[in-house]
Amino acid sequence: MRLINKIVNKIVNKITKRQEKKWYAEVSEYEGTADILFVNGCELEHPFRYRVLHQKEQLEKVGYSCHWVYIKQINRLNVENMVKNHKVIIIYRCPFQNAVRKLMNYASKYRRKVLFDIDDLVIDTVYTNTIPYVQKLSNRQKRKYDSNVLKMKKTMLMTYGVITTTQQLQIELLKFSNNVFINRNTASEKMVELSEKRLKLKENNISGLIRIGYFSGSITHNADIELIAEAVQYIMEKHRNVMLCVVGELNLPEKFKRFEERIVRYPFVDWKKLPEYIASVDINICPLENTIFNAAKSEIKWIEAALVKVPTVASRIGAFEEVIDDGVTGVLCSSIEEWKNKLDDLISSEQLRKKIANKAYDKVHSTCLTDNTGIKLGNYLMKI
Repeated sequence: MRLINKIVNKIVNKITKRQEKKWYAEVSEYEGTADILFVNGCELEHPFRYRVLHQKEQLEKVGYSCHWVYIKQINRLNVENMVKNHKVIIIYRCPFQNAVRKLMNYASKYRRKVLFDIDDLVIDTVYTNTIPYVQKLSNRQKRKYDSNVLKMKKTMLMTYGVITTTQQLQIELLKFSNNVFINRNTASEKMVELSEKRLKLKENNISGLIRIGYFSGSITHNADIELIAEAVQYIMEKHRNVMLCVVGELNLPEKFKRFEERIVRYPFVDWKKLPEYIASVDINICPLENTIFNAAKSEIKWIEAALVKVPTVASRIGAFEEVIDDGVTGVLCSSIEEWKNKLDDLISSEQLRKKIANKAYDKVHSTCLTDNTGIKLGNYLMKI
């Protein structure tokens, strides 16, 4: 039995190391001197892109030099030189570990400011305990998850300040740090390029079908679709030309079985293909349960839809309420009745859909791209 366990552990370790290596930065990404060093501790592609690569691109577009490295590479590198070679260090979603300790020690020695970047309330179990998905974890899984959350908090508390994405996140984070700066998520140059290519292929809807798209991403959004299930069913019952397109890991409520022939499902897709899927729908929906954790989430789904001129209907909470001008650049809903009525209005009027989509597109291009948003972040970093 011991021999079998040894073999199994060896195989697991090999697989784990192979998975970790895909997060490693190339030598050219961190070697030499630069203004800012991003240290990535997140093994989720979507958040890593937005909070490391996109912020890096933002800063480079206004003249700052940036490097990035994966936290688990740190122990193999000359940490002292790495710290000396950068003016500011930004640690993104790194749970506390030896590599963090080393970074902080050398930062103290060479008087370098270290900031923590976080885009979700995964810094205290007070918040994560409210997530339905987390509540369903086994005791063993929950202990491991909670330990990681508390280690994240430990790293954050060691830093000079925090960079975050939304006003609600800033409010909560100010309970732990007196220096919290908001730098909202932005769309990269590549995202814009892919979206523009897809827009050129977009044709007028002559089929008469209206596609409502729900791009859930992860299974943690099961409770959110439950929130508006009644409204979506009402719409599908009233309008026989409406289809529901679901992309990502999502368990639809049983109530949707009777509409099965009008529901199209796609698995989680690579971000480079996402514009194609979003552009194929007529309305993008973003329901969110009204919790502190959800209110802290960013407006990424609205940005991604606006880039391909698809109007968004979202819950009136958090970042959606902060950035969407209701009825102009999107649609906000506070109740089931509003979801029913406002979806009904959009389904009934192609002109209204186009008007809102065009306004959202204009707003995203003027305020939400890496191209034109890096000055404030750069000034903040250099000031400290």
